[in-house]
Amino acid sequence: AGGSPFNVSIRLKMTADREGTAMEVIGGTNLPVVLDAYMSRTVIADAGQLAASSSANGRQQVIHYVMTAETDSIDDDEIEYDE
Repeated sequence: AGGSPFNVSIRLKMTADREGTAMEVIGGTNLPVVLDAYMSRTVIADAGQLAASSSANGRQQVIHYVMTAETDSIDDDEIEYDE
């Protein structure tokens, strides 16, 4: 948010709102958000609901890993991944 693509999108949304066109702007997206929105657009017709759903799914994809004393000594062979 705050970059040129976001600023242009906000201007487009302001124009669309004046014309009565449904448009939502999401800033700081990642690939899971874009793919979710693209694939869900035929199922979710409301632009606001689509933006909310895609944003929520994108937040679920963000992971913050914190090194602890326990994880500091784990070998690569011992790491378990969710499938």
